[in-house]
Amino acid sequence: MSHNPDEAAPADGEELLEVGEYPSLDQAHEHGLVVLAMRQPCLVTPADTPGHFTLHADPLAAPAVVRELEAYENEKDAPMQPEPAERDWFRHRAGWEVYLLWLLALVGCFYWQNQDPSLVERAASSGK
Repeated sequence: MSHNPDEAAPADGEELLEVGEYPSLDQAHEHGLVVLAMRQPCLVTPADTPGHFTLHADPLAAPAVVRELEAYENEKDAPMQPEPAERDWFRHRAGWEVYLLWLLALVGCFYWQNQDPSLVERAASSGK
């Protein structure tokens, strides 16, 4: 997005067409990013209205660009989706007993291994 009016003409000499006017440079650039995301050239220039800026695009792509800019505005103005409610970790209490039982079994196995070192050799599945 350039501010140089001399860059308004594409390589084939065709003029760029105005596709929008915005009250700030930031808004013009923001909408220019939409055009660039479409892989189309664009140009931002000062408008006739002081403090406003115009966005220009390739005339052949202008109808699609205008539709995309309108869709962008509609999406921007649409209400946000509500965030999902926080997960209630204690909703299903039955799961905690299983986790505690598994933890006790693991601690018991490690304790048993520590008490009887030959258990590892006798119970290992990768024998020699």
